[in-house]
Amino acid sequence: MRKIILLLAIISLALCQELIVEKVAGQYNSGQKFAKSWQNSQWNDYQDFAIYGWFKIDSSYQIAEWSTGFHFTSNQDKDWTNASAPGDRVLAFWVIGNTLHNPTYSLARGNTNYYENLSFAAGDTNKWAFIYVTHGSSQQAQYVYYLLPSSGVVTKKIASITHKTSTFYQINVGQSFSFKYFPGSFWRLSLIAGPNAYRESGFEQFQNIQPDVVPSCPILFTGCNYSGKGDSLCQSSPSYNVTAVHSIYLPANFTATLHDQANYAGKKIVYSQSIECITQLNWAYLLSTHAITIEDETKTVLRRNNRRN
Repeated sequence: MRKIILLLAIISLALCQELIVEKVAGQYNSGQKFAKSWQNSQWNDYQDFAIYGWFKIDSSYQIAEWSTGFHFTSNQDKDWTNASAPGDRVLAFWVIGNTLHNPTYSLARGNTNYYENLSFAAGDTNKWAFIYVTHGSSQQAQYVYYLLPSSGVVTKKIASITHKTSTFYQINVGQSFSFKYFPGSFWRLSLIAGPNAYRESGFEQFQNIQPDVVPSCPILFTGCNYSGKGDSLCQSSPSYNVTAVHSIYLPANFTATLHDQANYAGKKIVYSQSIECITQLNWAYLLSTHAITIEDETKTVLRRNNRRN
């Protein structure tokens, strides 16, 4: 296990988004699936959400039936009937044939199955594509942004979309209900909750970490969502100014430990996955310099064993 330790002065730290899954792969009739739920969480009564990430559709599958990419609902399993009740479909992404399908619901319209369809070309398969789908309560709209390998940028918007509040949310990735498995892969699928989730522009900031160019070292970014200036750290640094760090990408086997005092003292927060948005930071008590130590635990254990021998 390799570890990156950052010495920060932190009064409060909050994540505005959450990485749902690093990677999920399906083969239409079988594959991987992932589910996670939140009940009485910090998202209680939220209506503004966004789901974004990279996906790749495998052209070798004949997609004759609905297959689930992801399905986000505000109804518990006992009340979840796919499309019969408000909340069954908050945000969703399915595939059938050569069609990308984004259903939702609307209290204002009295419709539990409102959707937009998009046809994709053969050149859009077997390569990574990007999706950002969102609902905004003040905008009363669902907006979908695609960046497809061949077709380029495609957007869809549905107006007069209103959702109910809830204290329960659940996401299924890769498969749901009796639908087929997703015929391909997802990479770094994330969920944003809160007023800043809805957008109709600025999607480039979410595309900085691309699946075909996966960094091998931690990267500290000046903006949320791995945007702004990125500083790759492959070795320890005795002095580092961290006041502008707002997101941290951590490759596999890295953890980040944030301390509120120098020399690894005081309270600490440990992260085992990338931090997409560090907000509500108070830097008033920061010292002028800070240190970052990167440790490869596997090499440390090897050195210890050699000393014993």
